[in-house]
Amino acid sequence: PADRNLVTAWLAGDTGTVAAAKRKADMATASATATTPKKAKPSAASSPASSTATPLPPSEEAAKVNDYTELFSTLGVPALKSCLRMNEQLLSGNKGELVSRCVDRKLYGNLPKCPQCSIGRLKVNYTREFGHNGQGIFTCPGGYDDTSYVRCCFYSTSVERPPWTASEHEVASLAKSTVAQSTTAKSKARKSLDLDCPSDARASMPAAPAVGMPGDDD
Repeated sequence: PADRNLVTAWLAGDTGTVAAAKRKADMATASATATTPKKAKPSAASSPASSTATPLPPSEEAAKVNDYTELFSTLGVPALKSCLRMNEQLLSGNKGELVSRCVDRKLYGNLPKCPQCSIGRLKVNYTREFGHNGQGIFTCPGGYDDTSYVRCCFYSTSVERPPWTASEHEVASLAKSTVAQSTTAKSKARKSLDLDCPSDARASMPAAPAVGMPGDDD
């Protein structure tokens, strides 16, 4: 009905009524826009981590830890540091610590720089051995800027972790491991065939016919 009245007023040349109605509509729209709350963007610390999107069962998680530990244990210290350097992770520690760090980052993702100070790299403490899926208590130790040490009080229980990037050392080690496993599987298959076929049965098998070589008279 209101729209019909405006059309009638416009046809009749009553521009004052039409202008007043337009101003009223514009004011209602502006009021609704001002009272509508804006959705806040989630911060990096509060965003759900990518590793929590598809959580692994604890048994599968433990199996992957064992597999990755075997994989990285075949690498030397320089190669392990190269893997970590490529992913911009901490390089200090003995070989056992470097292996554990590589395993953790490959399975759950890398630890990013602090979203609060942008200087320190986050640390994480897990509340249990398995089932945490890469999430725990994240803190920032701070770090040095150009002139002095900067302290940071960042704290969170959920951080998005960037994916791990495999280095050439890791790829080469995985290829060797795959070849070794294939060779072992073939060896076991041959032994299984030998066990299934008794020695007396093999002895009773007819010998392959001898192939004579042509002589001078042939």
